[in-house]
Amino acid sequence: MLFIRCAYLGFNYKGFQVQPNVPTVQGVIQTALRKVGYSGSVRYVSRTDAGVSAIDQIIFLRHSDSDLVMLAQKELPADIKLYSFYVGKESKPKLRGKEYLYIAPLFPDVDLERLEKAVYYISGRTYNYYYLIKRPSETVDNPWMKFFVDFDIVNRWIYFRVAGKRFYWEQVRRMVNLLLSVGMHRIGFKTYMRILRGEPYKSGIPPAPPEGLILFKVQTSFDDKFVYLENREIVERWVIDRVKFEVEEAKWVFIASE
Repeated sequence: MLFIRCAYLGFNYKGFQVQPNVPTVQGVIQTALRKVGYSGSVRYVSRTDAGVSAIDQIIFLRHSDSDLVMLAQKELPADIKLYSFYVGKESKPKLRGKEYLYIAPLFPDVDLERLEKAVYYISGRTYNYYYLIKRPSETVDNPWMKFFVDFDIVNRWIYFRVAGKRFYWEQVRRMVNLLLSVGMHRIGFKTYMRILRGEPYKSGIPPAPPEGLILFKVQTSFDDKFVYLENREIVERWVIDRVKFEVEEAKWVFIASE
């Protein structure tokens, strides 16, 4: 099996997974692979929504020749990179966890002490995320989950990092919006904790814009076996710089104030 780490800018795609009659990252990769002789399936470890980018998506193919990676890269557009590979006997990756990075502007009305307190209460504790997921009745079996959340201020940006074992539709983006809403004094801590315990908010919790979200890291049981064709730090800078540009122009819809 050929495992390939890939990065992409998601702004021009309707998500990663193939869909009929719209551009998707998986569809473009499949087309490139067919041009160089691979006609099998392209499996993957994580879906991303329209407009969302990735530094560490993993695809895997029933193939054993690593030359396919470089041949396919030549057929891909500039917003998709295949930068690392591993040829192994495993039938699929054994995932140990995922980490998302959300880059948000440092809005002038964000109270960093309140934001830090909000992050402290959400990180490493189990809560009910039912109302922080899109269409939960269709997708969620158990809304009680635990995530590890942190943030850094980098110049005029807030870097939110969210790590966990499973994620649902728009979940990280709604978590970011919720945290910012506490930091902006839009909601108080009592309301914040009620939401985390599974109570609905009067006007709902919209997602932060997709342009700011990056699938940052996928941890597998064989990460140390990958061969890198391009330095990961260079790939990270490429994605992060473009995400900053796009999210700064994005339209934000915040939680309605109490």
